[in-house]
Amino acid sequence: MAEDELKLIPISRAAAMLGVHPNTLRAWVDRGLVPATRLPSGYRRFTPAQIQAIRASMASGARPARGKAAA
Repeated sequence: MAEDELKLIPISRAAAMLGVHPNTLRAWVDRGLVPATRLPSGYRRFTPAQIQAIRASMASGARPARGKAAA
């Protein structure tokens, strides 16, 4: 595992990096729309590679659906 992969980013910081609300990012993870790492405590954390993958997906227009229509 690369050293960069060991740096886990909390959801609040990851959301800020992506320009979304933390609750939006939580919902995307819970729906399986974006990758995350779950700690034994249940907290969601993100590796830099996961943030890059989500950002690339958003940039390509494949942003996960939002709102009640997506449920």
